[in-house]
Amino acid sequence: MSTLADHLSTIGTRRFVGRERELDRLGELLQADSPVRIGYVYGPGGIGKSTLLTAFGRLAADAGFLVKRVDCRRLDPAPGTLERAIGDLGPAPPTLLSIDSFERTGRLAAHLRERVLPSLPAETRLLIAGREPPEAGWRRDGWGPAIREVKLGPLGEPEARTLLSLEGIDQPDLAERVLDWSRGEPLAIALAAEALRGDPDLDPDRLDSDRTIAEALVRHIGDGDETDRALVLAAVARSVDSRLLEELLGIDGGAAFDRLSALSFSEPYGSRVTLHERMRAAIKAVAKGQDPAGERLTRARVAEHLERRIRAGEPELIAEMTALIEDPAVKWGVDGSEIHRADAVRPGDLERAAELAGDRRTELWPWVERFFEEAPDRVVVARDEAGRMAGFAIAVTPDNCPAWADQDPWLGPWLAHAAASPGGREAILWRDTFVFGRNGTSAGSSVVALLNAAATAASGLVNPRYFYGPVDPTDESAVALSRSIGAEHLPGLDLTRPLGRIECHRLDHGPDGMLATVRSLIDRDAGVMRPGGPDRSEVETALRDALRRFHNPAALAQNPLARGEPSRRANGLRHEIEVALERIFGDSRQEILLRETIRRGYLDAEGGHDAAAHSLHLSRSTYFRRLREATDRLIDYFVDLPR
Repeated sequence: MSTLADHLSTIGTRRFVGRERELDRLGELLQADSPVRIGYVYGPGGIGKSTLLTAFGRLAADAGFLVKRVDCRRLDPAPGTLERAIGDLGPAPPTLLSIDSFERTGRLAAHLRERVLPSLPAETRLLIAGREPPEAGWRRDGWGPAIREVKLGPLGEPEARTLLSLEGIDQPDLAERVLDWSRGEPLAIALAAEALRGDPDLDPDRLDSDRTIAEALVRHIGDGDETDRALVLAAVARSVDSRLLEELLGIDGGAAFDRLSALSFSEPYGSRVTLHERMRAAIKAVAKGQDPAGERLTRARVAEHLERRIRAGEPELIAEMTALIEDPAVKWGVDGSEIHRADAVRPGDLERAAELAGDRRTELWPWVERFFEEAPDRVVVARDEAGRMAGFAIAVTPDNCPAWADQDPWLGPWLAHAAASPGGREAILWRDTFVFGRNGTSAGSSVVALLNAAATAASGLVNPRYFYGPVDPTDESAVALSRSIGAEHLPGLDLTRPLGRIECHRLDHGPDGMLATVRSLIDRDAGVMRPGGPDRSEVETALRDALRRFHNPAALAQNPLARGEPSRRANGLRHEIEVALERIFGDSRQEILLRETIRRGYLDAEGGHDAAAHSLHLSRSTYFRRLREATDRLIDYFVDLPR
């Protein structure tokens, strides 16, 4: 009986044309007496790098190599992830280690050269595929003779015509137009062919954008075709498997998975399948445009499905679930980085951290030193492409913290607070997060997000209830993230330092843990209402009261629309109202006017209705008419908001 791997291999073989010169250059890797041990394939997205890796893998297998493939899109940011993905490689048979999507690793090249490759058997061959050419480090320290670079460009005209023929485009005029548009890019050729097969009436002259192609591919969504429905689901979710397809669509998941796998713009993603990112974004945009409510409902249902599977023992799906979040304030804290990587503590890191921290070191810096020296496994370091330190984080749980942590002026009170809280052992406590720019200054949010994700992954907690962390009240991005996710400021755990006060914020996910909060955020993004929510009259009464008393924290905390613990309910409801205003109203002059009637009439502390009407140059009757219209739309939004 043939396997899925056999099926995918057959598809890849059918689509692979040309590239003889590139395969010949890489062929040196398979020669026993060749000094070449590393192949480095690079080129833009859609140019055929993954397909080339697959083809060369077949050649290597025929030559007696064991082929091991690592897809960097599947790696979480925790230190040691790459090593775990590679596993133990023996000397016999020799191994071809293929690393795909290398640009997604956060510039792992220095770590690969300095730490990973020296530990592999001498017989191992390495084949890397990424979008950027190899960095200068590959040409230093003796690596130059061992590496063979292959720049992958467009297919030549004969090969492009052959691929078109394989895709079923044989009519000369049609083939000529597709060739002109695709410019020899294999993905573009395959996409055009797929679109033309799905919509024979598509004018080839309109093959001028991803959006046009995507519209053709999903034109028949409303007809209920199973492949089209699966296509939209695969665009909404980051990746799909047969279980997800079967449960959400009510179809034969295995058959749908095979059909998606056979599409020219899909790619294997571990045991799952994903659409090429270019077309996934375009198809998702089309789906949103054609059926925005349907797209939002699908996103919420995917989250529900993934949450259930994670709780049942599939923690590797957490990244798939968080990828569904669209709130930009939250994504600031959870999105990864493509220019940095997470690593363990290395020799010299403490000295470098002290140098970069400069005058940010306080009287508590000796505790940082103690973690680096005595508990380095509780430290996550972010590094750039050259291996330079870009930041670090220190995070512990009650079960993995060092025995002396309760003496730490910063962590000690937090640990005691967690111990006195229900479910307090399910807590992650961030002691420090330092981010450095090139000159030792504060850098971008991508490093913070990387450190957040890496520390969470390294904690060992799949579904933590509490997050304790330091927040600089002058850091607008950090404050926005804290407010967005409903974190609570615990003033009694703040720390006053010579450089200013640092607040302790705690996010309590509740008894159902972090997964429930992530699910709630996705539901909120999607505007999907859970069963059993309040009726419109209840929401209207509560929302009008919230607007009238927007600047009264005590009243807001008692509002039925507020959620969470008392100390964070007011800020959380304010944030929900502000987010709603940005989402409900568009960018036209009329939409901006409607938004401003609420903002100036209610949200502006110095405003009020008379001042708002005057500043908007409206008569009182016109102002109140616009205010009623805007408020009604805000009520509609909150009626549909999950509670």
